[in-house]
Amino acid sequence: MIQKLKNLPKSLYIPTDKHNFYYLYSWMGKPMLQTLDNIFNIQELIFKTKLDIIIEIGVAWAGTLLIYESLSNYTNTKKIIGIDIFISEDLKKIIFTKKKK
Repeated sequence: MIQKLKNLPKSLYIPTDKHNFYYLYSWMGKPMLQTLDNIFNIQELIFKTKLDIIIEIGVAWAGTLLIYESLSNYTNTKKIIGIDIFISEDLKKIIFTKKKK
């Protein structure tokens, strides 16, 4: 039974991925390529662990990076680092003109 439960998420995500399920959600107009349960778990982890720095490798359209930035307004997170081979100019404007409170 436990093994069936461990395999459940994979059995759900593979069929839904065929329908671009990961592209359904966005944050501040930017796709985040995450499922809602992932986002809820991530924010819970951030609040529980009180991270100083968050690093995301492979930011794509940076929706998740923008979520981290939004959450940092309510946590002690001091720095958010996004690493990718390409970051669009409009995204750079959003990220680099935002001033931390």
